[in-house]
Amino acid sequence: MINCKHTYSRVRLALVFALSASACTAKSAAEQSMEDHGSNTNPNDPTSDQVEPSDDLLKTYAKREHFDEAPLPASKITGTDKNKNNIRDDIEKYIDETYGDTPRDWLIQRQYARAYQRLISDDDNKIATLDAIEDVFAANACAQALDEGAYRPKRKELEARIINTEDRLYAYMGAHGHAGGQVFSPPDASKTLCRFDTEGL
Repeated sequence: MINCKHTYSRVRLALVFALSASACTAKSAAEQSMEDHGSNTNPNDPTSDQVEPSDDLLKTYAKREHFDEAPLPASKITGTDKNKNNIRDDIEKYIDETYGDTPRDWLIQRQYARAYQRLISDDDNKIATLDAIEDVFAANACAQALDEGAYRPKRKELEARIINTEDRLYAYMGAHGHAGGQVFSPPDASKTLCRFDTEGL
């Protein structure tokens, strides 16, 4: 039995990611040079001219997280993760710069990032992939509970940044290939599925 609603959603998302990956790899030489030198002056980029929050502030947020996973194996899919927290370094930097002044959004996006990182890294392991899909559902239910309707564009932007190369897109599609024929029942919005302390958020 196939859950047609969610099968359609996966196909639609795959197409969106394909377009996003193409857009990300079509950067001009000038934009790439600015990135390589740590400069960001693109007025359309939400991280432009933002001041990175202090490490002490981010450490305070991180104390709320319930993270006890083993580091993912290094590969060109998982990318660079120097602190072994299962969030790719460029994605972690984006979250810090974009959401560092809002602990709720910072924590939500980090839960999403870990779920999607695990999803694309486990694309050759069906059991692990299905578990990762459940992690994505949990992140979504958490975001719905805390951020209501505002979470969708934030999630889409993060997804496009995570699945930003052809190899990662193929890994994403391969992971969802394991889900073919499976029936999923995504949970309703619930703070209990947040992998962090939600008190006061």
